[in-house]
Amino acid sequence: MAKMVGFSRPVKLEWLDKVAELVMLDKEEETIKAELHEFLSFEIASPTNLRKTREILLSIWVRCPENIKKMATRAMKGNKNERLAVHWSLIMLAYPVFLDSAAYMGKVTKLQSTFTATWLKEKLSEIWGERDTMLESVSRITNSMRSMGILEVIKQGEYKTNSFVIASNECVEFISMVILQIAEKAYYEIDELPNVPYMFPFEFELTHEIVYNSACLNISNMSGKAVLMAE
Repeated sequence: MAKMVGFSRPVKLEWLDKVAELVMLDKEEETIKAELHEFLSFEIASPTNLRKTREILLSIWVRCPENIKKMATRAMKGNKNERLAVHWSLIMLAYPVFLDSAAYMGKVTKLQSTFTATWLKEKLSEIWGERDTMLESVSRITNSMRSMGILEVIKQGEYKTNSFVIASNECVEFISMVILQIAEKAYYEIDELPNVPYMFPFEFELTHEIVYNSACLNISNMSGKAVLMAE
């Protein structure tokens, strides 16, 4: 069965900030849904597009696992870079197509400074198939990343990436937990986590102090090395 793309509308940074704000106020889902509807209606005229956008925001911030949400709200108390990293992490958890797009971008930008939308569509087609919904999602993803400040347009269809330093221990801990939740591997050495391709926009250091003081990062011993285990 084909994977569901789901990312049917672009999202703006201010919309992500709004839903995060409502979650941090500990409001119920129905209240958040109603307030988001009113908030988005000032920019989105189409009822269908408004509903789709609202549902994406709810999927990212409201319908994520409770342990993730709790840590996300704590990490959101950092600076702008750290709040951006939280949004990014939650989107990847909610939408695998966004995760795969980020992973390809991270891999290519280690080799060159720019990439094109055409190249990204070709790479995603290899794992998602050449479906209209997947191809259309590329523009929604790149537009969302532009709103977040992750991507800059060099010329039509060509982008370069920006990077952001993460200093908060709470945010580094949250990012690390998300990487383990994504679980592309059964375990990671501590110095591997800052180098996973899909976290390419963010520069952070996972120290042993953060790991040993964390209640949610599971450290173990593998062949004499300290590793973090995916649950």
